[in-house]
This record gives sequence, structure tokens and C-alpha cells, in this order.
Amino acid sequence: MIKLSKIDVYKCAYDFWNTELHRHDEVTWDEFMIHFIKYIKQNAKFQLDDDQMRNLRNLLDPNLNMSITMREFLIFYERHWNNIHDRRKILKEGIPFPPIFEKQQFSYELKLTVEKAPKNSTLREGETLKFTKLDLPSLIQEATLDKTFGKEGCDYVLVKKANMDYQDQLFRITPFLGGFKVKCNERNKRLKFKVENRPYILLPGMVIQIGLNSLFKVSMSNPLPRDKHIEFYTLFSFEKDKFFEYLNEQTVQTPEEYDLQFLKFRNNYANKLAGEKEFIRLECIKGPEKGQIFDLNEKLTIKQLRYSFGRIKSMNEVHLSDVTVSSTHCTISYHRNVGWTIEELSPSAFGTYILLPTYEQYKNGSASYPHEIQDGMKLSLDEYVFKCEVKRTDERLENMKAKYQNTKSV
Repeated sequence: MIKLSKIDVYKCAYDFWNTELHRHDEVTWDEFMIHFIKYIKQNAKFQLDDDQMRNLRNLLDPNLNMSITMREFLIFYERHWNNIHDRRKILKEGIPFPPIFEKQQFSYELKLTVEKAPKNSTLREGETLKFTKLDLPSLIQEATLDKTFGKEGCDYVLVKKANMDYQDQLFRITPFLGGFKVKCNERNKRLKFKVENRPYILLPGMVIQIGLNSLFKVSMSNPLPRDKHIEFYTLFSFEKDKFFEYLNEQTVQTPEEYDLQFLKFRNNYANKLAGEKEFIRLECIKGPEKGQIFDLNEKLTIKQLRYSFGRIKSMNEVHLSDVTVSSTHCTISYHRNVGWTIEELSPSAFGTYILLPTYEQYKNGSASYPHEIQDGMKLSLDEYVFKCEVKRTDERLENMKAKYQNTKSV
């Protein structure tokens, strides 16, 4: 390979990302490596081995997030892959793993319990899918870690090969340093988080499903949540999602231009909300109320403000006419210092959901971001419902217990 000029570097990097990864804003590590190995084999005529792949990961993903963004790849391509000395280290020598996580002692285990499945499914209701307990050495040493769900050829088969309503791969689960992530790849029947007792924080760009037929886009919300709260589920970064929607209208060719546009975006959005009261705006994008905009922005006189959504006008602040919406279906509430959340106070017949893809991803039919799986979440895809259990183990504490038991037995 020859050293390219800066313009050629970005052209090569963009061509690879746009062609092989279909312009997805973020992909899992396994997805990236499958296509990058193929790209290197076609253009440089050699095959990357496991050691070289680990060297790449130490440069591209030192925090072990197990996902790669377009910006991270552009910077890597310019600074390392186009540098003959760095490329020699990757291919022939070695890139040491960052020492920051040497004392990491936590390990994670994920269980998916099948709560609902179609009659002809290979999975049965009540069946539990266990994912290997992962610790730091496993994340560093293993070459591939993703588990895929979909048609034959995936790790878990959910639909038959002949079923043309689905893609070959519906979704995948990826381990990372802080647990597990899930990413939706299916374009037609989207993977969703089921909203029940525990509220989800609402952020601009999210798509909410109420009942079977009504979809709502969260257009704006103010204020944005300041911190993560353990009593609420937080799905994706608002800034990243809304920024990519803004970025589609700009011309960006380098990471520097990318950063500049991000600063402009943040300032524009902050100015737009300056002086606004607490409010949230929902736009119906599918269902009987399609095209209607709902602004929830009354003055707050109490610590928490709640709006109920349902089919009976006299019982709800927001009336929805769809027959699959319950009489009082769900509520959207404002919590001081947290922001806006959605929850069901009592179970509805047809459910309330947060789609994994954002509005832009839903509209374009593209894959979702990888989302962190939190304990107690429920994943829904068509007729399937999976309950997630995430267990975190402190290895230091377990070792101390084992030593104590040994000394006690002696």
C-alpha cells in the first residue's frame, strides 16, 4: 500500500464506509471487521489474522465499547492506516492494550427469557438463552463475540429461510466493557423496547408506538436530562442522534469539519430552546392522528406533571381514536432534574413501545444504533417478546468470599 494524500485518504475512507457499511452512523465491532477484512483482501491482497485484528481494536476501540462510529474510523484511517510506520506496527509488530482497564474486575452475564413466541417457532415460551459470562480477558482476546438472531445461518433462528418478509439477520447482541448491547438490523418489522412499569426517558428523535397502529416522533423536548437515573431507562444520546439528522444537510469531508458542525449544531439548538418553558412535542407519523402535533407545555405548579394518553376523551389529556389503544393507555410525565418520561401505570392490551431505530433510521430503513441492555428490559419483535436479565459480578468480592470459605473450612 502507498501513502495517500489527505484528500485521497478521506475519499478511500468514505468509499469504504458508504459502500461496505451502507452509511450507517455506528456499527458493532464484529460488523466492522467482517467488511474491513473483505476490503483489505480485495484491495491489498492479504488476509488479516487474529493478532492483527486485536491490534486494530486497540487503536480503534481502546475503551472496549465494541462499536465503531464513522468519525472514529476516519480519524483512524488518516492517522494510523495511512501512516506506514503505524501500519507496520498493526500488521507485523503489535499495539499494546491500554493499561487503563488492567484492574477491571467486573464480569457480566445476560439471560434472555422467551415470554412470547409464535407456534411454529424453534424457540418455546419459557425457554432461556444464556450468554457466556464475559470478563475483561474475554473481551480482549476473543476475535468475534456477537450473537445474531434471524434466519438460518444466524446463531439463533427465529424465522424460516423462505420467509421473505424478513431480512436474513434481524438483530444482534454485542458484549462490551459495561455489559451488553443490542442492535436492530431488520428494516420492515422493527425491534422495540416494551414500556411497562419502569419509565423510559424521552429524547428528541425517538419513535414511540402506542397500541398496534399509532407511531409518534418526539420532535423536541426541554429540558434535556442532566444525568442518568437508575430508576429510568435511557436509550441513546440525544446529541448524537439529532446531530446526524442535522448532518445530512451539511457537506462534511474531514473529522475537523465534523467537529465544527457539531459545535454549530449544539449552539443552534441551545439558542432555539433559550427562554422556553418545560415542554415536549410529539408528532404522529402513523395512525388515525397522522400529521397532528401534540404540544405538552402547560405551566408547572407542582414537582411532577403527568399527561395520560387513551381512547376515552373524558379520562385523558390526549385522546387517541385507534381501537387498539386502551381507555387509559400510557402516561408521559415531567420530572424535575430528569426530564420527560413515558410509562404504563397498568398493563395495556396491545402495549407501548420505544423503537430501537431513531426517526431518521426508521424513515430511511437503516439499522439502529447499538443500545445498552439494562436489567429488566423487554425486547419485542413481531410475535416475539424477550425479557432481559443482566447480572454483574464483582470478581474481587467473589475471590474474597472464596478465600473466606476456605479459611473457615480449615
